[in-house]
Amino acid sequence: QTADPSGPTVRNPRGGPYQFRLSGVDGQDLSAEAQPDGSWAFYQAPHAGPAFVLEAPFALDAAGEGEVAEPQRDAVSLEVRRVQDRHRGRFFVVDVVVDRAWLSSGERRFPVVIDPTITIGPPFDGDFIADCPNCTPFVDDTLFVGTSDDNVWWGALRFDLGALPPGAQVTGAALELFWDGFCIAVSSGGHCGGNAHTLQVQRLDGEWDGDTTSSELVVVDGVLAEATLPAGADEDWMRWDVTAAVQRWADGTWANHGL
Repeated sequence: QTADPSGPTVRNPRGGPYQFRLSGVDGQDLSAEAQPDGSWAFYQAPHAGPAFVLEAPFALDAAGEGEVAEPQRDAVSLEVRRVQDRHRGRFFVVDVVVDRAWLSSGERRFPVVIDPTITIGPPFDGDFIADCPNCTPFVDDTLFVGTSDDNVWWGALRFDLGALPPGAQVTGAALELFWDGFCIAVSSGGHCGGNAHTLQVQRLDGEWDGDTTSSELVVVDGVLAEATLPAGADEDWMRWDVTAAVQRWADGTWANHGL
């Protein structure tokens, strides 16, 4: 679903910009369209939908041990242009440009990592900033969940249940996410604030994708399941029992728009 190549690492305020070249497989032609959220969708005939999407990039400051900095989308941008070369044919040049003022700020903690996530097909997970009504989700291989100094984060996921036969009786279903040992860095200090954290799962209603804003994401009232991460926990899987939700998706009582 997503490819997350090792992003450029900026080690000082003079780093960047970074340039890449994209072309179609076996010489097939590509077209590209800028999207409202800063991403670029690439199309390849005869398919109507995008073959892949260069998600709007973001930057991550370095963080303390056991912490991860919040992504900063305004700090970096994509510039895409088409090139015709007599020897190499037609291709796209992609420039990843880091805002120089942001990079030179005394608040930067190096090394800074630039994330250039590529999404193949529609995204099935996203990080929504709940208190930013017009923000679209970040799409990468990490779910941000919880409250930081500046933002409230929701991690959204949806699932393809096409393999379930009609009329299936669901005897057990669980959502499992791997806790990687990192918490969002906050000014109060201390790994995860030195506290236990309870993570609740709620049902989503209505279609959503990478262009959906936080205000458009429909979260159904009522907690389906919850799990607690103990203070000082080691890396491990967390588990939520979602049997009832999956049964209702399977029998058509609820539309499956994820959690």
